[in-house]
Amino acid sequence: MKKTKRALILALGIIPMMLIGMAPPSLAATHTEYLLTSPYTGVAAQPGTTLKLNLTAYAPSTESVELNVTKAPKGWDTVLRGGGYVVSSVTANPDNGTKLQFSIDVPPDAKAGSYDFVISEKGSAGSSNLKLTIDVSAVVDNGIGITADFPSLTGQPSDTFTYTLTVDNNTPSQQSFNFDPQAPQGWSVTASPVKEQRAASLSIDAGASAKIKVKANPPVGAAEGSYDIPVNVTASNGATGSFTLTAVVKGTGKLGMSTASGVLNTKGHANKESTEVILLANSGSASLRDVKLAATAPKDWKVTFEPSTVGELTPGSTTQVVATIKPAKGAVVGDYMITMRASAGHASKTMDLRYRVTTSSVLGWLGLVVIVAAVGSVMTMFWRFGRR
Repeated sequence: MKKTKRALILALGIIPMMLIGMAPPSLAATHTEYLLTSPYTGVAAQPGTTLKLNLTAYAPSTESVELNVTKAPKGWDTVLRGGGYVVSSVTANPDNGTKLQFSIDVPPDAKAGSYDFVISEKGSAGSSNLKLTIDVSAVVDNGIGITADFPSLTGQPSDTFTYTLTVDNNTPSQQSFNFDPQAPQGWSVTASPVKEQRAASLSIDAGASAKIKVKANPPVGAAEGSYDIPVNVTASNGATGSFTLTAVVKGTGKLGMSTASGVLNTKGHANKESTEVILLANSGSASLRDVKLAATAPKDWKVTFEPSTVGELTPGSTTQVVATIKPAKGAVVGDYMITMRASAGHASKTMDLRYRVTTSSVLGWLGLVVIVAAVGSVMTMFWRFGRR
């Protein structure tokens, strides 16, 4: 009988202890004091970045508490937000608390070192202080990883340079990422998620990654050379990352050829030199080097150029060449065709020039004198015989 009573007493003592152990987590987490907490009280940051730290405010009972940043480095901007609003007081409770966000702008000229912040929570019957420390250094692993399948691409000025970036969310929570590509002057550059090409941002789970497509279009006639395309990535928690892509433009030269007057016909006398000014132009995106000139003319004609070779013709430039043409000694009056050619590697241009051989002015005057003399002789004969 005594053993039964002892067992009953022991059971009655264990049951309350079991009930306490099985109490709901919310009851075990109840706070009986004013408390302001953050999961991260010491954070590293780079100059010029923005940090966003999560806070939770508790109170012994549901009531309104005041919030103030009582200590911050001079020149640093800080903001307390709740539910998207800038707040100075919130309604706190002892169970789940009230969620807040503390935003800190690190000045671009901040020197390396540790900086302390203190945020106070004040209620009707007490207060609490939270101390945070920001360690500023030149390089910080901010939890964003960025890689590219092919960070450098080569193409022509008319090509679209397309890159694929992989963004890794190495932070402990899901983040929304925004993409801001910086375009070289005159270029058009866009960045968007591969699966949602019209979206400007993307949500990535903690420890996960996503693909970003970057498209870069050079301007018409872009000069040959290497162009850097920085792509900045910003997470919703303020973390930032950057990756620089490279576009190598291999331009092509485009050769043009014409006369200075724009007229493709000229004239001269047999066995007499005449000159024609030829214009060479490069309307392409790369320089043309060692531009050589030549001509195909009728038999026994001579065509020379000065200079016969142009060392370099840069994009958008024009230069003059003087062509000297000498028809054959026995060339008869009439029209002849001269084909002129300019070539530089794979680029070439031809031009047909119509050349009219005319009679010499001296021969013309001699012919006129002969005709006049003949007419005079005939008139004299008629006059003499007419008198008889």
